[in-house]
Amino acid sequence: MKKKVLWILAILAAPLAALFVLGARNPGNSASAERHYSRNVDETRNAIIARVPQLRTYGRSWKLIESSSRFVKVEVPVLFFTDDLTIILQEDDAGVLLRVASKSRVGKGDLGENQRHIRQLLAALDKRLLRG
Repeated sequence: MKKKVLWILAILAAPLAALFVLGARNPGNSASAERHYSRNVDETRNAIIARVPQLRTYGRSWKLIESSSRFVKVEVPVLFFTDDLTIILQEDDAGVLLRVASKSRVGKGDLGENQRHIRQLLAALDKRLLRG
């Protein structure tokens, strides 16, 4: 019985150790991107507000924290942690420029998680805002 418990602990500890080692080699814990949409700010913000609660990471829903006319803040659950996603909407002559940033609250590395948050959000928005 004792051997079985030790094996289970070893199996569980190995991935955690790998995360710490890889995190030390990848000191980035944030990501950012920009996307332009040929829509107005209100339509773009409304699309963000509608899509965010539908997005999931590891089976858990994203949470809209704050929204104003030019700013949206979102909490993204990641296993035992939470990442912060901020979206700034800047109007221009051709529509709206979206500036998206995702940052881990803890740790030195994110193993690409923040970039995945941004890609997931932009893919959802593209489906809605880029269609004809």
